[in-house]
Amino acid sequence: MLNHLFLVSTPVEDSLLAEYEYRDCQIRVEGRDTLANLIVLDMIDFDVFMGMYWLSPCYASVDCHAKIVKFEIPDKPTFVLKGGQVPEVGKIISLVKA
Repeated sequence: MLNHLFLVSTPVEDSLLAEYEYRDCQIRVEGRDTLANLIVLDMIDFDVFMGMYWLSPCYASVDCHAKIVKFEIPDKPTFVLKGGQVPEVGKIISLVKA
């Protein structure tokens, strides 16, 4: 765990002050393991944001219409994360910055 202060921009608010970052955390998606750096944010509406910096090394393709994320990591079987039902109002992120 790294302890330092930095600002994190989010689509929900202008920015949030973050103090902790956990590097190389094991993340399991559809039974497959990958690594991610996690930054602790003081938010209650969302469990996790996974952005371009995590999706890119996972060779992920996002199909918003079909609500799926397809992972095509070289030398590993392809797998798909399927979105569920429409979330409650107020818990939708509608903007992603590349």
